[in-house]
Amino acid sequence: MRAPIMDGTLLAPEARLLARGVARWLDRQGWRCLTEFPLASGRRVDLMAVDEAGRFLIVEIKTSPGDYRADRKWREYLDYCDWFAFAVPEEFPVGLLPAEVGLNHRRRPSRR
Repeated sequence: MRAPIMDGTLLAPEARLLARGVARWLDRQGWRCLTEFPLASGRRVDLMAVDEAGRFLIVEIKTSPGDYRADRKWREYLDYCDWFAFAVPEEFPVGLLPAEVGLNHRRRPSRR
């Protein structure tokens, strides 16, 4: 397995952990990922993935309800991808998220 390309220097520590877990999961599914990917609009997405067919997936990391409520720019990302999803920690109230987008609901990794 190739390691996903991770930088994550702008992501908060909890968001970096989520991004790393999602990128590893996507890599096992055949996707290749970059974090903090800049778009032509000047915005930066948390995670951009591409599969072998050239389809693009944007994953926006939300670590808390407040993080989600404060960020309404995610709809601007829809023009830049074939699929869009949120990645959230397992305790996140997923009912806050819009039903029309994907979801990656992650358990916290154990710290050993």
